[in-house]
Amino acid sequence: MSIKTLRVGEREIGPGKPTFIIAEAGINHNGSLRRAKALIDAAKNAAADAVKFQKRNLAEVYQKKILANPNSGEQKYQ
Repeated sequence: MSIKTLRVGEREIGPGKPTFIIAEAGINHNGSLRRAKALIDAAKNAAADAVKFQKRNLAEVYQKKILANPNSGEQKYQ
């Protein structure tokens, strides 16, 4: 079985190639473009090759009462 490589930008990914490092920023941007850019800069400074973000619609995830008072829920600091 032949494993192929793929190219991301200038990097080739596959067997025998340097590890491609993806920094996990997740939802830590808190919806802020400025914070997202700062996370990208931090990942670059840490020698990451890419950054993975997530985005959530909080109204679809949490009850209205939690969104109205985020410090009232059992996961209040998350």
